[in-house]
Amino acid sequence: MKRSAFYLLCVFLFASISAWAAAGGDTAERTAKTCAGCHGTYGASPGEFIPVIGGQHAEYLKKVLLELKGKKRPHSIEMTLMASGYTDEQLEAISEWYADKKWADSKVKVNEYNMSATVSLIENYSCFGCHVDNGKGEGETPAITGQAPGYLKNVLMKYKAGLIPSDEMAFLKDVSEVEIDAMVSYLTELGRNR
Repeated sequence: MKRSAFYLLCVFLFASISAWAAAGGDTAERTAKTCAGCHGTYGASPGEFIPVIGGQHAEYLKKVLLELKGKKRPHSIEMTLMASGYTDEQLEAISEWYADKKWADSKVKVNEYNMSATVSLIENYSCFGCHVDNGKGEGETPAITGQAPGYLKNVLMKYKAGLIPSDEMAFLKDVSEVEIDAMVSYLTELGRNR
């Protein structure tokens, strides 16, 4: 009798776990869905200060998540805690899952700016030399066009202040906040006009 009860319990547990796994989709998707509360369904951020991550490059997402986990990148306490709760393999799976989604440009209204002066500024600093294909980037270089403007400005200001170390972004120390605002508006709108 004890053996049959144990057998039935094992069968029940196996069936329950299998049903739970089947209902939840693959592990990467279930793990990545924890990000949707802030970043929106499939990473299409509806907010001004939360980045679009759906369609972003997996290499870049993984790099940022690992930097957050290792406390090497200044960001919100929430993001550092979230990244710290995952293994490196899970962070890689999350990165790949979101990279596989379609990019959705930010719909947040941008500030007015002088287009010709801003285009000259972006050309002068060769932004699209690294963020190739008109700001879509590749590999560890992120897509910047169509990104949430508040987030993009926040990151650029951190580069300007030297809070995120980067030789490539050191030029921002000489760029005014007004110019950064114009660059952000232009880059956000450029994504919408692809």
